[in-house]
Amino acid sequence: MKLLHSLKSIRLRSLLVRKPHSSAVHEVKFEELPELDDEFAKDVSEFDTLAELRDDARARILESVKLQCENEAKDKVIAQIYEEQQD
Repeated sequence: MKLLHSLKSIRLRSLLVRKPHSSAVHEVKFEELPELDDEFAKDVSEFDTLAELRDDARARILESVKLQCENEAKDKVIAQIYEEQQD
């Protein structure tokens, strides 16, 4: 018990007595991203325009959300049936 108290106080003191330090930045890197335009859409998909690519992505996301909601509803019904059977 006393050892644990000592370790806590040592750790607490080390947190309170932080010495200032300095850091140097030697290099900053960044990645240049391509323009979001029709050329980009052609390069990364089967679509000819960015609008078509966005519409497809939106439709796939909505379909995924719809399926997730349906699965959650089915899970709730199954859980409710199970709960009723337990009584």
